[in-house]
Order: sequence, then C-alpha cells, then structure tokens
Amino acid sequence: MQALPDLRLGLLNGWLPLALYFAGFVLALASFSGEARARLFADPKYTMPARVRAVRLLGQVAMFVLIGLMIFTPLALDTLAFPISALLYSLGYGCVLVALRCFRDTPAGQAVVAGPYRLSRNPQWVGLVLVLVGAAVMTSVWLYLGIVLVVAIIYHQQILAEEQVCLEQYGESYRAYRAAVARYFWFL
Repeated sequence: MQALPDLRLGLLNGWLPLALYFAGFVLALASFSGEARARLFADPKYTMPARVRAVRLLGQVAMFVLIGLMIFTPLALDTLAFPISALLYSLGYGCVLVALRCFRDTPAGQAVVAGPYRLSRNPQWVGLVLVLVGAAVMTSVWLYLGIVLVVAIIYHQQILAEEQVCLEQYGESYRAYRAAVARYFWFL
C-alpha cells in the first residue's frame, strides 16, 4: 500500500466499486414506496445541536473528497489485498441491500428489528463502512483508509442523534431493542 494516491484517468479506477454500490442502492430504492423512502431519508439534523451539525458537515465534505479522489485512483488488481478487499466490499454491499429490504418491509410506526437489524442497530452504516474500507483497500492507498476512519467517527455523531429520535419515536420497545442489540456489531 502507498500513502498517497497516484491519480490518473482509467476504466479500472476506484469509481468502479463506488458506481456499483450507488447503482445497487438506487435500484433497491426503486422498490420503496414514497413513504418508505421518506422514512429512510428522514434527517435528524434539525434536532441536533449546532456543533454536531457542523461536525456532520465535515463528514460530508470528507466523503466527497474521498469519492473525488477515488474516481481518479487506479484499482490495485495485482495486490494480495485485492481479493480480501473485494470480499469486505461484497460483504458490506450485501449487508446494505438486505438491511434496505428489511427497512422497506417494516411497517411505518415500527422499529426495524429483522434481518441484519438483529445483529446491529445500524447495519446500513456498518455495510457502508465495509464498502468504503473495501473500496479504499482496492486502491491500496493509506490516505483513503484514514479518510474512511474519519468519516466513520464523524458519522457516529449522526447515529447517536438517529438513535435518540428512535427512542423518542418508539419508546420502551426501542429501549429494550437497544439493550439487546449492539449499536454496530457484536461488542460495539
């Protein structure tokens, strides 16, 4: 792995796994009702303190920088890490798609607790982080792993705000769910 990217145009660049993820996400959303899409994209930022909103904005900027850089970074297909990164990417991609399906199929007014939500209260975020880590390692650039780590830490603040909204919306049932299921996975 190298510290900084070697930027150049190419067909086998980091844009490829990102485009595949985006295409799958959009196709999954096509099966959602308008109400389910509105629930999915309900944004708790209006109830967040200004400091958390500012930190969240930094996370969005970091994410756009990562995407912009990866578009011009060749995939490191000939490295030993590539198959492992492809496995991480695929695992995350599958997790996101299954979590979206469970979200879509859960009636409005109920917390999503089926499928990967039995193992993680935030499987969409866990899946996205795996996708980003996998895509970053596919390019063999340490900087990208650092950006993914920064984005994950920053978005943790949004997850805390979303969980507070869920607690207010679903009450005791969500409190029991929160006590039984890890925020991210296993012990985290």
